[in-house]
Amino acid sequence: APSTTTADVYVYDVIGGWFGMTADDFVRDVASLDVDQLVLHLNSPGGDASEGVAIANVLRAHRARVIVRVDGLAASAASVIAMAGDEIVMGIGSQLMVHDAWGYAQGNAAEMARAQRMLDSTSDALASTYAAKTGGTVAAWREAMKAEAWYSAEEAVTAGLADRVAAADEVGTAEGEQITPGAGGFGDFWGMWDSLADPGRFDLSAFTYAGR
Repeated sequence: APSTTTADVYVYDVIGGWFGMTADDFVRDVASLDVDQLVLHLNSPGGDASEGVAIANVLRAHRARVIVRVDGLAASAASVIAMAGDEIVMGIGSQLMVHDAWGYAQGNAAEMARAQRMLDSTSDALASTYAAKTGGTVAAWREAMKAEAWYSAEEAVTAGLADRVAAADEVGTAEGEQITPGAGGFGDFWGMWDSLADPGRFDLSAFTYAGR
C-alpha cells in the first residue's frame, strides 16, 4: 500500500489583525498542500473570530485527514480552528478556552443595540462549532462562553472538545513537510518587526483570567 503523505502546519500566532496570521496566509500556504494528512499544531491566544471560522472551514474542505494538536493554548478564535480537526489531541499541559465574542462600539443607543445583535450572532455562530463537536446545544455553549471557560487538557477531553490527551511517549510525530503559514520571504524581518511593534501579542490580560 502507498505510504501516507503528511504535512505539519504550525499556527503559533495571533489570528488575523495587522500582525497575526490571516485566513489569506493560511489559504496561500495550506489549501494547496497535496497530502493525505495535515497535522495542525496550535498555540494561539485567538484573535479575529471570522478569520478563525474561515481557517476552520478551509481545514474542513481539505481532502486530507486533519489532526489538530494543541501544543500550548487554543483560546478564543484558535479554539474554533481546533474544532475543525478530525482528531483533536491536547498536548500535555495544554489549555483550551472559549468565551463570548467581544468588540468595540461607538455611537447612539441604536448603534449600541446593533453592536449587541452582531456580537450575539457571532457568539452563537462560534457556539455552533463547539456544539457540532461535542453534541451539546448552542445555548449551553453560550453559557460556558459567557463565563469564559478554561479547560485543562483532561477537562477538554471530558467536555468533548478534544478526543484525547497526548501520551507521554508520543514523540517523533512530526514527520512531514513543515509549514508556518504567513512567514513568506520577509518572514524573519516581519517576525522581528511584529515583536517590536506589538510586544503583547500573547498578552492574556484581555481575558478575565490569565490562566486557570
